Amino acid sequence: MLRLLSILSLFCAAHALHAQSNYEEILSSSQQQWLLELFTETYPDASVLQHCPPDLKQQIPESSALDESLHPYAMDRTAEAKCIAYYFNDDCQAFSNLRLLSDLYFPLFERHLQSAGLEDDYKFLPIVASALNSSFDDGKNHAGLWGLSYPDARLAGLEINTNVDQRKAPDLATKAAIELLKGYHERYDGDPLKVVVAYLRGIHFTDRFTPGEHPEDPLLTEQLTLLHVSIRLFKHTEAEHHLMDWLTLLQEYEAVPLMKETSKDGMADLLSVDRHLIDGLNPAFHGNKVPGMYRALPFLLPKGALDEFHTVEDSLYCYKPKEEIVEAARQAEAKREPSGDATYYTVRSGDVLGVIAQRFGVRVSELKRWNNLRSDRIDVGQKLLIYGDNKKQPTTNTQPKKTDTKPKVTPKGDYVEYTVQSGESLWLIAKKFPGVSADNIMEWNNITDDIRPGQTLKIYTNQ
Repeated sequence: MLRLLSILSLFCAAHALHAQSNYEEILSSSQQQWLLELFTETYPDASVLQHCPPDLKQQIPESSALDESLHPYAMDRTAEAKCIAYYFNDDCQAFSNLRLLSDLYFPLFERHLQSAGLEDDYKFLPIVASALNSSFDDGKNHAGLWGLSYPDARLAGLEINTNVDQRKAPDLATKAAIELLKGYHERYDGDPLKVVVAYLRGIHFTDRFTPGEHPEDPLLTEQLTLLHVSIRLFKHTEAEHHLMDWLTLLQEYEAVPLMKETSKDGMADLLSVDRHLIDGLNPAFHGNKVPGMYRALPFLLPKGALDEFHTVEDSLYCYKPKEEIVEAARQAEAKREPSGDATYYTVRSGDVLGVIAQRFGVRVSELKRWNNLRSDRIDVGQKLLIYGDNKKQPTTNTQPKKTDTKPKVTPKGDYVEYTVQSGESLWLIAKKFPGVSADNIMEWNNITDDIRPGQTLKIYTNQ
């Protein structure tokens, strides 16, 4: 009791500490995890402590062997004050949130620890390793609730690849972590301090470690102090329990059987489910692709989306994002070999690629690819290579035109004046006016098909 009171007396001094540490980042990340956000939005009053610091229990439980072994490291008052600051700043918000998460995870930890014959207080290790964040990933070597390293996780048989990281699956990670602890417990004859040090630093460090002496490792000292402070604060202070609230909340989600590989992007696109929610529900599936027929882990979705999932399930399995479809079409187009006879066409005034492509029955994209054109711009006199049926090529009439002896009739009625734009031809202009042809425009304006930008043309609309 006196020991806890002395720790709590450091509360005010702790607020003066501003040094950034690794655990501050871990704790901050944990406060932003999706699962905690969901719970506090659903039960906003649950995340607010009635008193900060929290009240002491009337009856203090006896210290465990692990707690007693950590006493030498609780004497570093600077490290203690930092640990208190982590929890009690901002009206004890971090401590309150860790309490909520412990209501969800501690029963799982306790069940596996009891099965392995280990004391319950090892359940506090994930507070030090990840601040009870199943999505934790330091970007280097450690991930998941228990902060398992890649080698330890693979040794324990956990699967880690671009799509799945089983360290982020609470049940699988807990089994793996407790197997490690059990092995350390046997190696070090049940010495709880050495078991913890081995978990945090590995056996090569621990084999040279002497209990009772402060190691030349400030981070380890801080971690051991944090573990000691966590055990004392969690076990010696009053708290409400919210396990039933967690169970009620999680009943809104259900596992779906995926018969084939699909993607989270596809689910977010075809289902009325936010991608952030999909990631939060399934932290172990940390890539976009979700393997089909994967029995090691359930894939969860809101129950309200299950009917929609079964409706579009076949579409999900063959889903491709729009960008991928466009890129596939582009690559397929680029691989198409030209067929038919090759001919050269000389660009005339008023020609545009769309008109030329239509004349020859080809695509604009093909014209650009055959001639290495980066844009739609072409110049008068430019020669374009065109593949296709020669019968589709326009023929040039070399015979002199017969003189029309019919007297020209001046059109009557309303007309509009149209200004020729760059790149336009008479054919394109005529298409803008229903019932008007290119020949009409030439006749009304006494011109040939050679037009220029800025030229004004009369277009009669009531002929």
